[in-house]
Amino acid sequence: MVKHGTGKRVKQSGARGLVERLLAGPASGCNSFTVRTLFLEPDGRTAAVRHSAAVFYHVVEGKIVLSQDCGELDILETGDSAIVQEREKHTLMNLSKTKCSVLKVVPQ
Repeated sequence: MVKHGTGKRVKQSGARGLVERLLAGPASGCNSFTVRTLFLEPDGRTAAVRHSAAVFYHVVEGKIVLSQDCGELDILETGDSAIVQEREKHTLMNLSKTKCSVLKVVPQ
């Protein structure tokens, strides 16, 4: 069980205005994948990251730009989803004037 409102401000080089909430993962008995909600303040962004597996993103609320090292730039709005291939370095940035939320699923 995850209580509403719990989460932690993320301090990563290159990230700003980012809070992550862990919804499921190994600590909660889910050993197949990790699910997080990312909350980005206006003009907030994630650090540039890459994962050893493909990552699924779903925009719950707001408008973001997903920038990938391969040169692909996608604008995603509420209800849109994207998959970033394994080892592809990428960044998310909030384009909204309000906080946005994004669901992130990463296989273990």
